[in-house]
Amino acid sequence: CLPASCPHTSDARVTMADEDEEAPPPCTWKKEREKKFNEDGEEEEPDEDEELPDAERDENGVPIGKGIMFYSNGDKFEGTLIAGGTREGPAKYTFKNGASYEGNYVANLKDGPTGKFVYPDKSSYEGCWVADKKTGEGVYKYASGDVYKGSWSNDLKHGQGSYFFKDSKSTFMGEWANGKFVQGEWILKDGTIFKGKFKNNCPLEGTFSFAKTGNVVCGKFDKQGYFIEKTPEVAEESS
Repeated sequence: CLPASCPHTSDARVTMADEDEEAPPPCTWKKEREKKFNEDGEEEEPDEDEELPDAERDENGVPIGKGIMFYSNGDKFEGTLIAGGTREGPAKYTFKNGASYEGNYVANLKDGPTGKFVYPDKSSYEGCWVADKKTGEGVYKYASGDVYKGSWSNDLKHGQGSYFFKDSKSTFMGEWANGKFVQGEWILKDGTIFKGKFKNNCPLEGTFSFAKTGNVVCGKFDKQGYFIEKTPEVAEESS
């Protein structure tokens, strides 16, 4: 019964003791705490000091069924284990460093349409998981206040999505490929919009539509990041 590994951490696996020292038990498998109600039918606060009874194990001593797994490294799993001690179905995994995952497991892997992972810095991802990877539609809220909403593939932004920058109050909206914004709109705080191609998340070539004046300017950015306006003749030839 090994604990899970956690993204954004150095190593969340168990570190075994030296051979000449007594190694701690890899895990303890306990039943979930039973809910208790008072005479008015209200749920009572659980007694955290109450010892939990041992949960079910198979004939080989491997944890199975529903329960709470306490790992020797401080991690905790709450959910169902099937044959071989494999995580399966809805569950919650809490890491010692404060991270947590709440959602579905398939064959020990995060897999399902609505899993939520909270990272140690309190950023979070909520959405679809496939084989332990962010894949499908999901929302990532960064600790900085930035927010990405859209499509993912193998833990990378990929497909249609929007990214809101908290500091500048601007937004990328359009197509992403392998974690990079490649084409779409850059919507600025005042409503000005740049529409075109992007490289390494920076605007490359396209059209500015200025909100205050209504002016529309075509051009491209040079290597220093300056926008070079196309002359009417050049713009007409390239259209």
